[in-house]
Amino acid sequence: MNHDGSRALSDVYGKIDQLLLSYPDLAGDAVEIHKRYAGLFKAFAGAARFVILAQFNPASNSTYTLPRFARKVQKQLQSIMRDARLDESYLDDVIIEPLFDYEAFHRQFRIPGEFVRSDYFSTEWTQDAFVVLKNANDAYALLEPIQFKLSSVNKLGDQLMADYIAAQLDYYVKPFAFQLEGGNALVGDNYAFIGSDTLYKNWLLYKDSFTFQELTNHFRWSLGVNHIFWVGAEQTISADSLPGGESDDLLQLLPHIDMFITLGGKEPDGRELVLVAQLTEIKCFGLNPDLAQRFAAYFDRVALSIEIAKPEESAFRVERLPIILTGIGDLIPMSYNNCLIEQYDGLRKVYLPRYRPLVPSQAAVFEKVEQQVCDVFEQLGITVCFVEGNFSTRALSRGSLHCMAKVLKRSKDKFVKRAHDLSKPERFWIDAAAARENALTEAAHLVPFLIGAMKF
Repeated sequence: MNHDGSRALSDVYGKIDQLLLSYPDLAGDAVEIHKRYAGLFKAFAGAARFVILAQFNPASNSTYTLPRFARKVQKQLQSIMRDARLDESYLDDVIIEPLFDYEAFHRQFRIPGEFVRSDYFSTEWTQDAFVVLKNANDAYALLEPIQFKLSSVNKLGDQLMADYIAAQLDYYVKPFAFQLEGGNALVGDNYAFIGSDTLYKNWLLYKDSFTFQELTNHFRWSLGVNHIFWVGAEQTISADSLPGGESDDLLQLLPHIDMFITLGGKEPDGRELVLVAQLTEIKCFGLNPDLAQRFAAYFDRVALSIEIAKPEESAFRVERLPIILTGIGDLIPMSYNNCLIEQYDGLRKVYLPRYRPLVPSQAAVFEKVEQQVCDVFEQLGITVCFVEGNFSTRALSRGSLHCMAKVLKRSKDKFVKRAHDLSKPERFWIDAAAARENALTEAAHLVPFLIGAMKF
């Protein structure tokens, strides 16, 4: 097979040059939303440029034509930029996504399955619908997974997000015949962590066609990395006892690994820094004690699995990062792992979401946890920049900064490695913790490691 040298954009290496946001992000009132955008613009003032995907519904904008709506959005964003004291020229593009008649599309092309009408267009989570690829000549493409192109049931309308972005930015769209969500994959120098739910969902689709090794090789090939680490399954599961149904949270306690894992870049000794969430009693509000203990053990297991994995080209240094969980109503994770980070020219900098307490009595704990988070990064030599705006309202939808701000371009990514000879099968990594517990039995040798506690 030929490979064009493309590889997935790293989640840590290189200076962040361009970000994609969806406007509005729908969480909170208009004043709160504008403060959040102003916080983003201010944090990246003079450093990164912005592409905005705005959504136009003629039903709710009956007095506007599409060009007039585009001008309205442009003015609103320019006003926010001025308030953030950012030069308006840093707004690269406002891409208007008009209402798409999915129902007529289904009828015309006779797509099977029940059509579910939705008032949404693209989700406000820009992270998930595609993966950005970059080749050796600094040309960019968008890898579009199958569920965002051929879905028979439309719930959020993400199917056209990559197409709109690619058309405006002159990228090309590269189809990917497997399921993948951007928030459930994190790419380092020559490896990728991918949530084990992704492996399981693709196993459901292709278990009669591909082995786990073959599935892994397809992901390696398409992402352009040598190593795939499947992470985040809660417990050791045999292939015979995998659940048979489909749901959003199949094996992981949280839907996406970017809620509890952060890639921290290259350490002076050459190790890859990985920060994994850590839960202690003071960081839980209203959470059932058994559920709190379950989450604490889950994060500990993920951390151990990564720490003792030994890929051929590098080793991992694992540090822990506080996370706040509240059980008031639905589970609300307020994750500092859901951040943006960059390493280039000897600099490491992290952009963190700022959370506000849901009730005043929590204020002291939030201040204490935020200081603990700052201490972790500063002791690692990583500069901290908080993005102002209340991200607690984002957390109500189980997302935060990394979910809503998609990096489209990076430069100065000298630590990124190009994969070597992707035509050769590469062993994939299955559950380092379980392998140790089983004393490296013959079965563990046959399929060495899957981080996240799946054993096949």
